[in-house]
Amino acid sequence: MNLLNNFSNHNVMAFVTRIFLLVQYTTLFPMITYLLRVQFMHWVYRLVYPG
Repeated sequence: MNLLNNFSNHNVMAFVTRIFLLVQYTTLFPMITYLLRVQFMHWVYRLVYPG
C-alpha cells in the first residue's frame, strides 16, 4: 500500500488500483474470518456448528 503513496492523487491507474485493493480486502476478510471461526469451533467444541 505504501507503494501507491508514491503516485499523485490525480493518477488514474493508482486510483483504479486502490479501488481494486479495497474490493479485494472487503471480500477477503469475511472468508478469512469464516475459516478461523470454523477452525476455532472445531477445536473447542469438536463440532463446526455447535448451535
